[in-house]
Amino acid sequence: MADADAQIERFASDLIKYVRDRAIHDLWTVMSQKANDPTARRWRQAGVSPDSEAMLRTVIPDVVDSTIFMLLDAIDNHRLRILVVQDGKTVDLYEAGMSELGMEYAGSEWCRKYSKEPFYEN
Repeated sequence: MADADAQIERFASDLIKYVRDRAIHDLWTVMSQKANDPTARRWRQAGVSPDSEAMLRTVIPDVVDSTIFMLLDAIDNHRLRILVVQDGKTVDLYEAGMSELGMEYAGSEWCRKYSKEPFYEN
């Protein structure tokens, strides 16, 4: 069990650092009007402006968190099987997470521990 707990903690840290925080940071760059990629142009056409910043600083983390929760819930409920490699060992997230990945994430513990970006506890 301790090995599975360590594997899940490593996965949680990597998920927050390399997926959640990077996605939020990337979308804030789009929002800030500094970017000129297709997403930034689409957002400007939709009316996103500097006046939208306060709203988007709340919405963006919520959307990213909802997406990550749905991914973890799909793993927990055997709708997706995801294997990750950690230190040369293959880890089945369903088995290691004992069907509790989504709830672990929803409880904000992972964000509290590992995130550098804002998160909101529900």
